[in-house]
Amino acid sequence: MRLLLDTPVLLWWLQGAEELPEMVASQIADRANDVLVSAASIWEMGFKRELGRISYADDDLNRALEHSDISDLPLSRQHFQVAQHLPPHHEDLFDRLLIAQSRLDVCELVTFDRQFKPYGVPVLRQ
Repeated sequence: MRLLLDTPVLLWWLQGAEELPEMVASQIADRANDVLVSAASIWEMGFKRELGRISYADDDLNRALEHSDISDLPLSRQHFQVAQHLPPHHEDLFDRLLIAQSRLDVCELVTFDRQFKPYGVPVLRQ
C-alpha cells in the first residue's frame, strides 16, 4: 500500500506523539507499505514555522526523514493542474496538492482532516 502522510500526521510520527492512533502508527511502521511525504508538506511546515505555529527546524526534519523509511513525493505541473481544478470543498492549498497527488500517484492519504472526504480519495484513518 502507498501511504501519503498529511502534514500533522508526519509531525506526529516524527515526534512519536501519542495523538497518532496505534492502527495508523502500525501502518506507517509496516515496511510492506510505501510511506511518502509530499514536497507540499515540507513547504507547509516551513510556512507554519515562519508564522510561529511550529518549531520543527529544517535540519531536524532532514535528519529525521533520512533515518526513516519515508520517501519523498515531488510535485509536478500535473499535480498543480489537478489541484487548481478541484471543487472548492477545501480551501487549504497544501491539502489540495495532497489530494491531487493522491489521485495522480495512487496513494492512500493518512489524515484526520474530514474535509478530504468530498474528494473521493482513499483515506486511512482510525
